[in-house]
Amino acid sequence: MNRKFQVTQSPDLTPLDFFPWVKLKGEVYQQRPTTPENMANGIINACTSIPPETIERASQAVISRIRKCIATDGYHFEHLIT
Repeated sequence: MNRKFQVTQSPDLTPLDFFPWVKLKGEVYQQRPTTPENMANGIINACTSIPPETIERASQAVISRIRKCIATDGYHFEHLIT
């Protein structure tokens, strides 16, 4: 059976897979949420505080990662990420 590579099965292709979650989590838990609403507001505040330049760099990184994924025919490419 010949299987075609599917991008949905490849790790590390979207900013959400490699974005600095540790930093966002630290901001959310700076004042420990006590309710689901506090948690949601903390997440929203942390995300809206991300500088546009950071979002742009993450978006450009996606393009680079996709090119590397294509270059390896969908196989592991993490070792090519600089």
